Amino acid sequence: MYQDTITVFNFHRTSGFWYPSIITGADLLAAKSSSHTPDGMNNVDGVDIIVHCTAARVIATSDGDKSYTEPKEYAKCPDPGQRITFTPESDFIYSGAWPDLTPVNDDWYEEGLYHALNDEHDGIYMISSAVFYGLLPHFEIGGR
Repeated sequence: MYQDTITVFNFHRTSGFWYPSIITGADLLAAKSSSHTPDGMNNVDGVDIIVHCTAARVIATSDGDKSYTEPKEYAKCPDPGQRITFTPESDFIYSGAWPDLTPVNDDWYEEGLYHALNDEHDGIYMISSAVFYGLLPHFEIGGR
């Protein structure tokens, strides 16, 4: 339990950069599936991720503890590299430890970083939901 490593990519709209954060000790439960549509097969892989944190919503990452910040506040914060958020339909997760923690400019990729990584790697999941539970402090993140 809690043996997986993930990398969360947070998009900071003000700067146009993606900020990666490596989290060890997470639980990543992936379900691989596909469905048939009139246009052909449709990939509907899903994932549930559990991330431990403190009651104050501080998450341990490979480059230090980061405070969770709500998505709208994260977009305005002056120090996005010191914070973390889980913005549905914007931020995404890479299954494993990304080798470089340098912020990445989205404009460096024709269709953006998410699409470039999704085309090249397995285990890329767009965050679709995120809920904090305070009794045993953790986030439950849904993705596809």
